[in-house]
Amino acid sequence: GSHDAEALLVHPASGDLYIVNKVAFASPSVYKAAAPLRPDKVTTLTRVGELRLPSLFGGIITGGDISPDGRRVALCDYFGGYEAVLPKSTKTFDDIWKERFISINLGKQKQREGIAYRLDGQALLTTSEGVSAPVMQVVRK
Repeated sequence: GSHDAEALLVHPASGDLYIVNKVAFASPSVYKAAAPLRPDKVTTLTRVGELRLPSLFGGIITGGDISPDGRRVALCDYFGGYEAVLPKSTKTFDDIWKERFISINLGKQKQREGIAYRLDGQALLTTSEGVSAPVMQVVRK
């Protein structure tokens, strides 16, 4: 069925596509379209997880990204950011959706709408919506 979703993530190695739906005061779900995707064929997504985020607003997810090394996921909502790390012993990326997401201080923005890892994976970039919205960089440890 239809869902309200704004976060579209692509795994850098497998090409698998993930969509995180946007649900107020509830736990968002994660859906996967396994690669390879074909434009001439209907793709049915599979629900692969339900997120538990440390947020008062539940899961109003407005953006997300997978790190260049494929081991971390960053998500954002209007006010904050969240990150999960895949344990080294894990064999499948889909297990990351079971991991605990921690809050990340991304600084203050009017209405956070997007998040991405920098190409080297050492920082997160965030922005809001509208003309001349600044792009903020948060260096990760």
